[in-house]
Amino acid sequence: MPSITKNQFDRWNAKAQGGFGFAMKFYVLWGEKTLRRTDKLQNGNLLEFRLYFREEIVMKSSLYGNQYSVATGRQIPVLNVSEWEPSTNGMYVSHGLGEEIDLGPAVDRKQYDLLCKLSGTVGDLVQARIDHANTTEEVETT
Repeated sequence: MPSITKNQFDRWNAKAQGGFGFAMKFYVLWGEKTLRRTDKLQNGNLLEFRLYFREEIVMKSSLYGNQYSVATGRQIPVLNVSEWEPSTNGMYVSHGLGEEIDLGPAVDRKQYDLLCKLSGTVGDLVQARIDHANTTEEVETT
């Protein structure tokens, strides 16, 4: 399990922009430097945004025409957007894993400074998602 000092946390957190902060949980549990932002919606739900790296996967074809996926070893910066709603016991529940939005080309290695730079450039996208979630009403199906 990775360890972190308060000084390291403060330094990493200070680099984040646009309302994002260093996500301690992801670092301690999985060793991943991730940025996280949570906004409360008008309906009481939470909209969570996470910036992290996902491994680049490409599709290949075998000699017989079968498709298979191969990891390239490169990393793609992504923004994950997920909505959480309060449950009856006070916990929040998310239905699904959210949506992943690729934020750029694949890079050779994970770069925390790149995530911090991207956190300052995704403000319009984040605000558009918040506005959309606040104006969209759920349609009940019977």
